[in-house]
Amino acid sequence: MYVATIVGFFDGLFGKGKALERAKKAELRGDFGAAVEEYVNAAAPAEAARVLLLRAASEPDIRTRLTLFAQAARLAPEGSETRTEARRRRATFAIALLGDPPLSPLARHEAREAAAELEAIGDGAEAARAFRLAGDKEGEARALMLAGDIDSLENLLGAEADTRKASEEKKRVAHQIEELISVGLRRDAYSLATKIVAESATSEVAVETTLRALRGKRALGPRVKIALLGRPFRVLFGDEIVIGRTEGTLLVPSQAISRRHLQIARVRGKVTVRDLGSRNGTRFRGLPLAAPLEVEALGGELKLGGEVPLTIAPSPLFPGAYELSIAGETWVVPLGPLNIGLGDWKMVLGVDDWLELHGTTPSPAIGGLSMHPATTLLVGDALTAGRDGETALSIVEVL
Repeated sequence: MYVATIVGFFDGLFGKGKALERAKKAELRGDFGAAVEEYVNAAAPAEAARVLLLRAASEPDIRTRLTLFAQAARLAPEGSETRTEARRRRATFAIALLGDPPLSPLARHEAREAAAELEAIGDGAEAARAFRLAGDKEGEARALMLAGDIDSLENLLGAEADTRKASEEKKRVAHQIEELISVGLRRDAYSLATKIVAESATSEVAVETTLRALRGKRALGPRVKIALLGRPFRVLFGDEIVIGRTEGTLLVPSQAISRRHLQIARVRGKVTVRDLGSRNGTRFRGLPLAAPLEVEALGGELKLGGEVPLTIAPSPLFPGAYELSIAGETWVVPLGPLNIGLGDWKMVLGVDDWLELHGTTPSPAIGGLSMHPATTLLVGDALTAGRDGETALSIVEVL
């Protein structure tokens, strides 16, 4: 065993050395993609991040360049100059792409995020400029203080009287919440409104009204009714589905069914059904379901408790999803994100059970406004494919 350990040590050592040599050669010939890969193989993340920055400098595509900056920031060791530089370049480049004021609501949100990144790495001057673009006076003042620019800070603070500042702050927060709602960042709007109401010593009528409206319209899973191109569907979200009489994702009020009766889940890439030790059992072709069974092998219906029929099969409309029928109702069961068949749009159940729509092609819009690539959904949303298209997806109700 000692010999094997020594051999393994030298194999790893010389393997990394060879990878490092290959990385240097690839970098010299300008093959930055291969160089990054080999530096990672050589356990040299700092070098890989450095090469990613070199590659980004020669990349003509804007979005690819931003992606390379982000990859470099993730790859570089914590606290390293390379990581700080990658974060700075990504933030400043993102700000440069926003253009001149006035900015759209989504652009102001992006400017605010870039400003926070610059502030976090200690670049107060650039952070102040970004906060100014975003219209965030409080952030701008904080960044100017970080930069040690006392003259600019005094000018900023002296521009508004205390009473006017308080009034404008209320308007700003209310406006920021509405902006977040308008571009699809409803969860962020909900969190901000909740924070403002909890921390405010006085009544914030506008914010409280918005908060109540958001609370009542959240599209919370796991059960929701949607309309896709005008056709209604019931969708059952969750990485696994439990059917039971009183507990689970889907409740069926039959005395033949146990409290938690049947589980549907992906196991090693295969969708299986499994009886959860129910009192009356589950039958398939008249025989007890004694072990998990793959859905593709069913070819017929199950009977829960010997009485309640259930069928499940791959969905003919939604790629990767399944269609489940029980107790007179039919459900679409994605067991993960739901690919709705419109470009790259997918519906996802968030960690807080708030449904989201992810996708950019075609660009989703509500009321003519482009949505965020990860839009938090509300009951009543009518999303179009592009600003002037017909309604493609509606969130009808939470079930």
